[in-house]
Amino acid sequence: MSEQLRGLGQKAADRLQSKNPSIRHRWQLLVGAAFIAVFTVASFSVDRAVFALNQVAGSYGFRSNVEGTYASATSSDNIPNAPANFSCSTPGSGTGNVSCGWTAVSQTVSSTNYDNHSTYEVYYASSSANATRSAGTLWGSSSDSGLSTRTTTSTTIRGLTAGQTYYFTVYAKDSNENYSAASSTVSAVALSGGGGGGGGGGGGGGSIYATPATPATPATPATPAVPGVTPAVPATPATPATPAIRIPSATQLPELLNRLGLTRSAEEERRATSLVQRVVSGLANVGGTGRPAAITADQRSALQNFVAYGVTGETNRIGSGERASVIENFARVFGELPKTDTDFQAAHAMVICEDGRPCGDIKQIRRAEFAESDFLAEFQRLNGRAPCKGIVDEDICSGEWRALEILTYGYKPLKRNLSLERKAILAFKKMKYIEDFKGKREVKLAGKGPTTIGQWNAIRACVYGNPRTCPLVK
Repeated sequence: MSEQLRGLGQKAADRLQSKNPSIRHRWQLLVGAAFIAVFTVASFSVDRAVFALNQVAGSYGFRSNVEGTYASATSSDNIPNAPANFSCSTPGSGTGNVSCGWTAVSQTVSSTNYDNHSTYEVYYASSSANATRSAGTLWGSSSDSGLSTRTTTSTTIRGLTAGQTYYFTVYAKDSNENYSAASSTVSAVALSGGGGGGGGGGGGGGSIYATPATPATPATPATPAVPGVTPAVPATPATPATPAIRIPSATQLPELLNRLGLTRSAEEERRATSLVQRVVSGLANVGGTGRPAAITADQRSALQNFVAYGVTGETNRIGSGERASVIENFARVFGELPKTDTDFQAAHAMVICEDGRPCGDIKQIRRAEFAESDFLAEFQRLNGRAPCKGIVDEDICSGEWRALEILTYGYKPLKRNLSLERKAILAFKKMKYIEDFKGKREVKLAGKGPTTIGQWNAIRACVYGNPRTCPLVK
């Protein structure tokens, strides 16, 4: 820095002395001022020339007081404070996502108001040493326009490798291109598996009720005769009426966005296009054709808009990855992707509202009796009884039916219990094998988490259906 200042001073002195060799220049640091006096002259016109120097801490120049003429070029050294309380975590939805938050910067290092904000910039890498401006990957306002607002306190980084640990650092940058010091460096794991839609479709997932943890060859109990009469299901509180829903096609997108109070997002639509394509490709073997599911352009548009925005406040809040998983579950249950108003009403009903009940009564909208029968038979095979048979505790009894519905329809919870989900996933990883829908044993490596949509439904049935009796969370 000193060499640069000396060079600048000499250049300025040469210019001045070319007109008046008697002029002297000197260096002066004005304590408490917002600039450095590079040189001063008593009486001279410098033709309003301004010399400036850029430095990491700020943009410096010189100020001259002259007879009859005044020229200045000063730049604040008040760089923004580093964002405080920076943290990142695995979000509730969106495969490959990490959510980060911080306290908005309000002052500069000189304790003045920070009022010339340009953007927050998050840099990430697979090692803490590289999570810097010089070595990390930038996530800035071009990825999330909200970062250009000073009061913004969070962002969701997308497109990471699911299940991988990343390190993150955030900076504040003002309109003069001055960066704050780096925040603390933190780490988080990008969401994997069930948070996103996609992957192969297929039948039911791993058993959550009767799979032993480690035995090499456990004895398979004989399946007792199924009683002829299914016990009465406990009374269920009335389910809220499902709102009228129009297909969110391309021509109706403005109406949909207006109803949801949203603005159009090119980024969300690009992500939705990718997720829908992944779901459609994963359904290649539906009907044994070996080809991707045949859908019209209008249906694809409706699916992409549903995945990007949802069709109700509830479906919007679960996130695009979960919405993609909803349409995949729909295809698994009904054998086709949503395409009518009724289908999207059913998709809305496949979300569990904050009160713990489905947001709509799917059985009144589009019931999958065949799938219900299959999963009921599976429950009886695994447990040797029908749901609730011999169960005195009403909470456990209703929980068994709730878990059965989650397994059947793949409900997505609006309010997630992430700590209990993590506990169930860790227990799942310790299992030596799982059983598929028809009881065929599938050996898997220890440490492997749920991968299929059926396995994720099993995890959720355990956590949100009947956690008191599920072996994964007991």
